[in-house]
Amino acid sequence: MKKTILYLLIFLAAGMTACFEDDSTLGSDFIPDITIAELRDTAIVSYADNVLEITPQVTSEYDESELSYAWYIYNESNGTTIDGSELDGFRTEKIGDAKTLSYEVNIPSGLYGIVFEVTEARNGYARRAFMSLSVSTAFSQGFYILKETADGRSDLDLAFNGNFSEDILTNRIGAPLDGAPVNLSILYGQGYIDGETQKMAYTKGLNVFTEEDYRAFRTEDFYQIQDLSTVFYSGEPQEGEVLYGAYQGMMYNFYFSNKGYYGVNACGGMFGYENSGKIGFPIGAGGSKYAQNLMGGSGGTAYWNEIDRTVCWADYNASVSTVVDYDLPASMDAATVDCIGSGINYVGSTETEWFLLRDADNNRCVVLLPGSDMGASVVEIDPAVTPRFAEADIVAGNALSVSIIYFVSGNQLWAYSWGRNNEYNIPLPGVEGTINYVTNQFLNLDNFTGGKDENFDNLIVGTETAEGYNLYIFDDVVGGAPQSAVEPYQGTGTVKHVRYVPALQPDLSLLFGGGVYIPWTD
Repeated sequence: MKKTILYLLIFLAAGMTACFEDDSTLGSDFIPDITIAELRDTAIVSYADNVLEITPQVTSEYDESELSYAWYIYNESNGTTIDGSELDGFRTEKIGDAKTLSYEVNIPSGLYGIVFEVTEARNGYARRAFMSLSVSTAFSQGFYILKETADGRSDLDLAFNGNFSEDILTNRIGAPLDGAPVNLSILYGQGYIDGETQKMAYTKGLNVFTEEDYRAFRTEDFYQIQDLSTVFYSGEPQEGEVLYGAYQGMMYNFYFSNKGYYGVNACGGMFGYENSGKIGFPIGAGGSKYAQNLMGGSGGTAYWNEIDRTVCWADYNASVSTVVDYDLPASMDAATVDCIGSGINYVGSTETEWFLLRDADNNRCVVLLPGSDMGASVVEIDPAVTPRFAEADIVAGNALSVSIIYFVSGNQLWAYSWGRNNEYNIPLPGVEGTINYVTNQFLNLDNFTGGKDENFDNLIVGTETAEGYNLYIFDDVVGGAPQSAVEPYQGTGTVKHVRYVPALQPDLSLLFGGGVYIPWTD
């Protein structure tokens, strides 16, 4: 008798356990007379007028009038809903109440869960099915191309993995920006005041500078976050002021203009507080678009001061401007010297920032700064030794593989080595058109979790054609030289600057030190 009772209790316990697990599992068989066919996991691009449409197969013994439907979404990648509130089951964000879902996807990139729920009215029985939704955006990753239009204004194209989006500014805000292109900058930690919430926020920003305008956009959805009327505390730039570019620092972001440089705190995302992103009073006499972050012991940013005609250093707190100590060659006129190119090089654990200078008579030198201190050395360019480099106007540096400066001569790509004081030709397989742009774009995020998947080192060449431009992105590069031809991206206008935007948002503290570099200027 005792054994019979024991067996009965075990049987009842097993039955109760089965019912409990069945009721708590999405898509379970707790209600046998309502079945939902499996929902398929989906990937979609957000902020691109894409609509997620799903018509599930539902089989039921109930009349349609007795059934109600609901669709819910939650952020599966970080455990919170899409508006950032704490996840409460799965019913926090409802996106549909009909059997067929029609949902325009305008949400941040990430991995989301979608739940479809069918409920019977009389007893409240419910059946659910689950699917994953992987969301990316049309603007969050790729090579942004700042170009000059046929009428002398500025627009953007975007190239990535064979996909190409053209005239983004025209399509998003209605027209190109007035003024010819000046610079294109990426800030990984950009503060701003959100026009939708009127609260301070922090994002990865794409900054477009022209001779007449300035705009900044959130790369996630291309929402405009700043312009000339909002970036200054005063509400407008000084008379005659032109912004030249913005550069990411670990503690401060740097904005350079012909009036000097501005610093704005960049630590909101790291330390849990936000800022308006506005800039106040300039430091120093003047700036330029040529600036390079010093990643070594001195920190800060080295830049060309076009007013004082010298290389200067801005400390990492964006509070002091110091003239770098170096002597121009005797052949050069300090009163007419100007900068025509700048770059960063990190080869063999040796960091070097370089500035190519020339005077009114085209006498030239390269100023070299080691990242570990503020000392500088100067290499005079001898036309008898490197005659092509002594005349070149299109220049760009190689960052990670070899200590050279790229330049264009006779519609061919060449390299100048400051260590060997020589120049040599670099073949460009498959390149057609007149070369008018060269850059070395790269990421080196080995210290960032998952960052190695984002690393790349590309030589990029732009050419002018009868129809517009070709842009060649070479990823098979050895010793600074491309090894194989690539299919070009083709667009209208003239390429002026290219900057890469990664999908991830790295911690700013990992962008500096240990050979972690991001290019700011060509």
